Amino acid sequence: MARIVEAIGRVREHRLSCVEAAALLGMSERHFRRLRDAYAEGGAGAIVDRRRGKAPSNRAPEAIKDWVVEQYVTRYFDFTPKHFHEELKKR
Repeated sequence: MARIVEAIGRVREHRLSCVEAAALLGMSERHFRRLRDAYAEGGAGAIVDRRRGKAPSNRAPEAIKDWVVEQYVTRYFDFTPKHFHEELKKR
């Protein structure tokens, strides 16, 4: 986050353009402009990803994960991951 705040400061001082700052950070210009605007309205807290630290809602249960790993190791050991996935989708 410090790199983003620093880049926003450079853009404000007219030492960088939004395009250059976005390229330095490895993101699109549009995303950088969104972060810049959010920072202007709400400070550093506004550019923190709110999903950070939360478990995904589509996470598979542990029992299913264990079953998939067991199938891959014991029954489908000679399949590539792509073919293994296709075989599981059939079932």
